[in-house]
Amino acid sequence: MKKLLALILAAIMLLSIMPAAFAADSAAPAATEESAAQNSKLSPLSDFLDIIIPRFICSIKCLINKIFGTNFPCTCGTHVPQPPEPPKPPEPPPPVRKEFDASYAYPFGEHNLGMSIYLPADINTSNEPRDVLFFLHGGWWLSGDRYEYAGTAQYYASLGFIAVSVDYRLLDFRTAGGRGTVHADEMLDDIGDAISALKAFLEDGGVRIGKCALIGYSAGAHLALLYSYSRGAESAIPIAFCVSHSGPVEFRMAASDLSMNDLIIKVTFSFSVSVYSLFSALVNQDITAGNYQDSYDVLDVYSPVAYASSAIPTILCHGTALSFSDAFMGKNSELPGLPVMAQNTRNVLNEYGVPNTLFSYPSPAGHDLITPGKYADYDAKFLEYAELYM
Repeated sequence: MKKLLALILAAIMLLSIMPAAFAADSAAPAATEESAAQNSKLSPLSDFLDIIIPRFICSIKCLINKIFGTNFPCTCGTHVPQPPEPPKPPEPPPPVRKEFDASYAYPFGEHNLGMSIYLPADINTSNEPRDVLFFLHGGWWLSGDRYEYAGTAQYYASLGFIAVSVDYRLLDFRTAGGRGTVHADEMLDDIGDAISALKAFLEDGGVRIGKCALIGYSAGAHLALLYSYSRGAESAIPIAFCVSHSGPVEFRMAASDLSMNDLIIKVTFSFSVSVYSLFSALVNQDITAGNYQDSYDVLDVYSPVAYASSAIPTILCHGTALSFSDAFMGKNSELPGLPVMAQNTRNVLNEYGVPNTLFSYPSPAGHDLITPGKYADYDAKFLEYAELYM
């Protein structure tokens, strides 16, 4: 066995010498007569000492390098010493896990805004990624606050979600004059800031964040869908799905619906607001009865349905009780045109293959804020969407 190994080793060394010798011969320049004469005087011993032994030693080094993974330098250039790899930077320490309370009133942004954060009971003991629900209140983009969704947010926190009810800047044209200083773009900015602030607040405390959903009522529903469809790629937390509770998802309305909404808005705000002043402030361009149809292009920019090609899974809900007298008296009546908008949106989402569900509730359901327990089919579908898409 030892003789066999010795023969194999000798053969390997011989084979490693031969290519180098041939390479040296082929690379050598043509000998002159003088150099040929000189070379003829070289003795076999000189050849052995000057050529064979260095190549033999080099081959041994190469063989050792191949077998043991070493890095001995050699004259054939096969193994050139390599500098050692620089040490890898140390891994950043994991964030220190904070002990969270059950809820927070948390300020964010630069405009004195806040959000109410409701945390699940196991927030301090579970290391699983947590999904977040953001709720956006209604109020014609002119009024309302985050407390509208307080009970709903607390309910979903009890189911294991992080639930957040968010304030956003409101239209201020009635006090600032003209079209005001706040428009739909600023409201969308606030939503993005709230998502980023919530993520930083929780991750700084060691909480892992999964995905989120945006849920809104009326004006808040419009903003929830518009942000999800048009700015979802910018969100600090990936948005899994969105929900509209009686939201205006497009601004192209039939003349009769536009007129009735104009009357309802005027009565609601003591004739200080019209549908046209509302649209003008929202899109930051003058909209009048005379140029309404000519303004469809700019109104479409702020219509969620216009972004259906980049939409995400969506739940649409609305009532069907339409009573103009109830609407004028501030009672529960769905707003004219909203059921048609919801159905149109569903049709467009279907064309783009976007998963969606439409709940059209019969009278006495009107312009409702859907709260947990109000409609069992909605509650079940909401949790199904959370299971499927989060």
